[in-house]
Amino acid sequence: MENLKGGTSEIAGRPPGVTGRQETGPPVVARYAVASTSAPSIRQVVTIADCVHGALCKLSGERPGSAAVFTGPGGDGTARADHQHAHVFCESNGSRDAITHITIWAAMGFDEEACLVLRRLTKVWGHGSPDIRIVLQGIGRRQDFPDCAFFGESKVWRSYTPFVGTRHAKRYRDGRPKIDANGWQTGSAGHDLLRLLALHPWGGGAIIKQYDERDGWFRFGGQRLRSDEFETVRRGGKGSRGEQNGAAFALTFPRPVPGPLALGYGAHFGLGLFVPVAGGR
Repeated sequence: MENLKGGTSEIAGRPPGVTGRQETGPPVVARYAVASTSAPSIRQVVTIADCVHGALCKLSGERPGSAAVFTGPGGDGTARADHQHAHVFCESNGSRDAITHITIWAAMGFDEEACLVLRRLTKVWGHGSPDIRIVLQGIGRRQDFPDCAFFGESKVWRSYTPFVGTRHAKRYRDGRPKIDANGWQTGSAGHDLLRLLALHPWGGGAIIKQYDERDGWFRFGGQRLRSDEFETVRRGGKGSRGEQNGAAFALTFPRPVPGPLALGYGAHFGLGLFVPVAGGR
């Protein structure tokens, strides 16, 4: 990882659940700290992530090449179907629900031109509020950022932000819900989550549990939030989205799986993000 003043290279140790695997190849992670004193709430995750995406696309457009890792389309102009391009993850690690860190992850990796774009990103439009100032902590691989729980490894994972399904719940003409073999309503959030998990080689055999929204499952500092308190629609964006506001889940896999895990509508913009549960190995 690049040595940057105040960067993650100064952090020692590895929190529970963070994997010790070693990656090689181009860097796949860029991590920023939010320097603004009035940072936005994690409830605005999809809007802030969209602003970060827009800033990266604009900066990338000012340089030749490397735009695809931020914009998504491949060389022929069609949208990538492998989800290897950039995901924007927002974190709230303080005593409140304010966003403290922004992490960019792209499985396809960042080439030299993309790294130059990432270094130039110093502020993000605050969407009606003052611009958000951010400081680059480093560009590297997942093992270089032990303080970022999203890159952990565990058998058990829990929702960090609401999972929003991409399909609509199905009913019979008489109003009865259509139930699948696993007991989930066809097209519901749980049904769609299982479908998306099955598309991954590590997703087979996963067991999911949906949490009651009244429990305020999303906890940031002293805040307890429900799914309906989050923004769950990307303004001006595209993508298939069901009618549900979102839901909180716990995932249990037959064996430990590595992160990051981001699934469903808005997965590239901070929604549907999961974190490993300590001791869930």
